[in-house]
Amino acid sequence: MNILNILSSSAGIWLDETFRAFDHAILQAFRDLHESAGVFFDPFFKFITYLGDEGIAIIIFALMLVCFNKTRRAGVSAGVAILIGIIITNLILKNVVDRARPYNSSDEYYRWFVEVFNSGLSDKSFPSGHATAAFALVTALFLVGDKRYSWLGFIFGSLMCISRIYLVVHYPTDVIAGALVGIISGIGGYFITSAIYKKINKHDNRFTNVFLTYDAFSVINSIKAKYNKKKQVAVAPPILGCDCGSDDNLSGETDANEESANELNNSLDLVNDVNVESSVKSDANQAVDVLNNKEDKKK
Repeated sequence: MNILNILSSSAGIWLDETFRAFDHAILQAFRDLHESAGVFFDPFFKFITYLGDEGIAIIIFALMLVCFNKTRRAGVSAGVAILIGIIITNLILKNVVDRARPYNSSDEYYRWFVEVFNSGLSDKSFPSGHATAAFALVTALFLVGDKRYSWLGFIFGSLMCISRIYLVVHYPTDVIAGALVGIISGIGGYFITSAIYKKINKHDNRFTNVFLTYDAFSVINSIKAKYNKKKQVAVAPPILGCDCGSDDNLSGETDANEESANELNNSLDLVNDVNVESSVKSDANQAVDVLNNKEDKKK
């Protein structure tokens, strides 16, 4: 255990001594930017760095991509890439290298830090977890997505790296290493996801069908369809011209229909009687006419 601690502290010291001039020159350049622009850039870079805090926003974005069929492969690739980055950066390299933050290693850097950010972090400096997560995300999206547009994600990754240097929470070498780990993680996430999809496409079962076809929209539509079906069963469609809300209404409607039918039958009987009477009168008139004609002939 003591040997590991010695090696860890040695690695951190070696980085500080080897890249001291390089790190200081870049930190000084961003310090000059802060002094020349006042606090103009402070809110912007704070917002960018907050997007990477604990990787929460980046992880949520990857999960949102998984929820939709068209972006699911990109979301899975990004999620796997972020997981690889967390293992390499947070669980391995930060503990092995054990490099202190800039504001913990120099009074000058501490004064700069207090002016622009003043929000101390407890974990180690090398490599940058924010840079790792950001570049893992954008690299995976670049490899899966349309190269004409997906390259724009590297702008976000670069801004994340710059924000960490500007706020004096990382050395430039920290964010460079974090970006490299993120790129490697993104490539690994892409190939692992490709292998997963090849495996899934070879098997036709309920799980693969759900994974490949269902998304947030289909789930919402399914819930709506079930709700509408239950609603239709609970409320039967009314009969036109009939208020079927109760047994009394049904009984009243039946009585009314019977009365209407009786009136119609009476009317039909009356019409038949009139027709019979007219027919009898017509026959009697014809008989009288025949007798009159015979008498005229005799004369």
